[in-house]
Formats: sequence, C-alpha cells, structure tokens
Amino acid sequence: MQAWGMSELSPLGTMVPDDARRGGSIGLAVPSTDLKVVHIDEDGGVDPHAPAVPRGERGELLIRGPQVTQRRARAAYG
Repeated sequence: MQAWGMSELSPLGTMVPDDARRGGSIGLAVPSTDLKVVHIDEDGGVDPHAPAVPRGERGELLIRGPQVTQRRARAAYG
C-alpha cells in the first residue's frame, strides 16, 4: 500500500491499495476527507470556493478532513 501526506496532516490524506496502483496518481482520499484541485490565480492565490479544474489539468490540491491541522505551527525559533 502507498500513502500520501504532508506536515499539515496527521498523518495522511490519500491511500493507494496495492491492487490499484497507477502511475501519476496519489490515490483515493481516506475516509471523511475531501480533495479538490483548483486553479491558481495570477498572483499565486487560491479560492477554496472555486470549482474544481477538469480532470488532467494542473492546479492546487485542497484537502479537508479531520486530520488537517487547524493552524500551522509557528516556527519555534524567533
């Protein structure tokens, strides 16, 4: 099994079962998790309410679920 995650998740956002591996895919969202890819505007911003881009187009991955941290931790060193 393969899984994908990032520091803002505890611990992962998607999983790929061994019998479903496919190149270029991060797999399926884990339970209680929503994924959406949206366009990035000219300034590099993202509108979380924007519609998803069509399949195969590039954009920014948004993830919502109970494993997403509410706030990013501030650097411990000032």
